[in-house]
Amino acid sequence: MYAIIAHSGKQFHVKPGLKFNVEKIEQAAGEEIKLDQVLMFHDGKQLHVGAPLVDGTAVLVRVLEHGRGDKIKIIKLKRRKHHMKRQGHRQSFTRLEVLAIGPAKTVKAPAATKAKAETKATDKPKKGSTKAVAAEKKGDVKKAPAKKSTVKASKKDSEKAK
Repeated sequence: MYAIIAHSGKQFHVKPGLKFNVEKIEQAAGEEIKLDQVLMFHDGKQLHVGAPLVDGTAVLVRVLEHGRGDKIKIIKLKRRKHHMKRQGHRQSFTRLEVLAIGPAKTVKAPAATKAKAETKATDKPKKGSTKAVAAEKKGDVKKAPAKKSTVKASKKDSEKAK
């Protein structure tokens, strides 16, 4: 089973378990994304070719990490003009892992991942829970008295005090 997908202006040949790099996307590491721009899909029995996309087919991928590629050196030289410009560039990328390929209705994020996402969305502790009690106690903590500033007295000040 494999598919050819389009993402960020490029085409990728993907299989389940494959790890590949795409241009940087704004998703956190560990999140799962459904890519629905499938150009071609082979399910092991039949080849489905899109015109331009295969309807109802998707690829489920997980974001592994974000990084930057190798440095590319750019040198511009104008001969006989005593002019040279040097520049470097590192392209940002996102590493993805293919989890599943198939019909869009059946390709879904696992329930465990959805549960984790829901718990992150509700970060407020419930009333009566130990986190709520601890949060209330934090507000009741007394602050330590401020330290007195120590200023060195000059000779004139010490004479005036006498």
